Amino acid sequence: MKKTLNDRTLVGLKPAPAGKRYVVWDSVLPNFGIRVTEHGHKTFFVMRRLHGKLKRWNIGRFPVFEITGAREKAREFLQD
Repeated sequence: MKKTLNDRTLVGLKPAPAGKRYVVWDSVLPNFGIRVTEHGHKTFFVMRRLHGKLKRWNIGRFPVFEITGAREKAREFLQD
């Protein structure tokens, strides 16, 4: 699922069903998203292909990381 991630959207994300996780991709910045667990933990991450393999880097949890800071960190990962 793709959405424009903002504070209101992030607060409204419901926990995943038991034993599952789900991902919401950001429509503003490609390869950036947030993963939501069954316990309601929300973790920002960025995905990038490196040496032919798809890699995921966790940036931090919401609300410790705000969306603007997480997007900025994701841009840094993607530019390297």
